[in-house]
Amino acid sequence: MRLLLAVIFPTLFFLSAKPQSCSCISGIPDKNSGKNERGGIVSSKEFYSLLIDKTTVWAFPSLPPVYTLILTAASDVFLPDNLTATTGTFEVNLSDGSTVVWSGAHCSNEPFGMKGTVGFRVDVSESQILILSKSQISTLNAFGIITATFSVNSQKKQKKIVDCLLKN
Repeated sequence: MRLLLAVIFPTLFFLSAKPQSCSCISGIPDKNSGKNERGGIVSSKEFYSLLIDKTTVWAFPSLPPVYTLILTAASDVFLPDNLTATTGTFEVNLSDGSTVVWSGAHCSNEPFGMKGTVGFRVDVSESQILILSKSQISTLNAFGIITATFSVNSQKKQKKIVDCLLKN
């Protein structure tokens, strides 16, 4: 009996004592295209969703990963075609008080096929995403149209997502 308890208790302890996990991110590899997309979602105070995503290509391991920020919001109004055909900016106010502007952003109606939504996305490099591992997004303004504000808890989740994407 003692031997059984001596084996069970340490086993249960080690199984329940997990290091910081990356359960905040998920993704499924696409075997047809050879891409692996992983990401996590954070909600703003306005109930907009911010997806922080990382895409790698297995076939070309020398290619650097592409990081994407996608802000999605419910809307009963579509964006006009002249806006969806242009590029814009993401103006990001960080928790340390600094501001970063990322250009080359795109917007679309019904991103991911979700009816009644509009989406704004920008691709950033690894050096740009490293900024978010040090200081998180407190306010994000996409195209000068939509502004998302993130609480301290959402900022902590952003950090966890970015750190997990950088190490995996």
